[in-house]
Amino acid sequence: MKNSELFLINEIAATCGVTPRILRHYEAMGLISPDTTDPDTGYRYYSAADIDRILLINRLKDIGFSLAEIGEYLTGKLSADEQLLRLERMREKIEVSIAALKVHRIGENDLTVHFVTLPERWCVTAEGLVSDIADGIDFFRAHVRRCVARRLRYSQNYPNFAEFWGEGVFEGELPIENFNMRICICVDERHPPADAVYYPSSEAIAVYYRGDYAEIDRAYAALRRWVKDNALTVSGTAHEYYIDSPFVRSRGEYISCVVFPLA
Repeated sequence: MKNSELFLINEIAATCGVTPRILRHYEAMGLISPDTTDPDTGYRYYSAADIDRILLINRLKDIGFSLAEIGEYLTGKLSADEQLLRLERMREKIEVSIAALKVHRIGENDLTVHFVTLPERWCVTAEGLVSDIADGIDFFRAHVRRCVARRLRYSQNYPNFAEFWGEGVFEGELPIENFNMRICICVDERHPPADAVYYPSSEAIAVYYRGDYAEIDRAYAALRRWVKDNALTVSGTAHEYYIDSPFVRSRGEYISCVVFPLA
């Protein structure tokens, strides 16, 4: 006879918003176990405590934990600091995704300056002097081909970007001929190759730009004015994050994020 304090798998599945198949998968992964199993029928019975555990598993899945990570969390193998670090990284990923979606709503004349936090990344880079914008795009394509040939795994969390420095970047007018650039392909941060460069997290200001790339200096100019008006100090190089691939958009629909890291 069923104990009134216990629940069948179909009952607990409906309560927790999952299917019995998913609960069996959780059990196979060692995340849950039935309170008891009827030796004659094989029916699994779960307790109210199991409901709380399943709901916790669902919440952790929703914020990006893998089932393996959830297992470490539930068994106490992850320290509080490790749990916090993973959650902070997940928050960074979510913020990047939100920004990528918001940029599609921005008009060509919207040059609003935003404060942003750049996440830590690992990048495989290529640096060179290019003659013009078309040459820069070819340089970018060549680096992509090398990375693909090496079978490097791209990061699933952060867009690729380019760095720019020299005269006209932080002051004056952005050059569109004979300029230095560094292409940065963000790779899987869990298994970066030996030649990957580490980019630490940092604070920055940014403008999301939509329009013809030949006029992207409008975004740089907005950032320069903001730096001057607010007595800020920039650090390192300017970044262009490619929200949409520069290889497939038409010139008038180019979408990017221009970033000035702050000291």
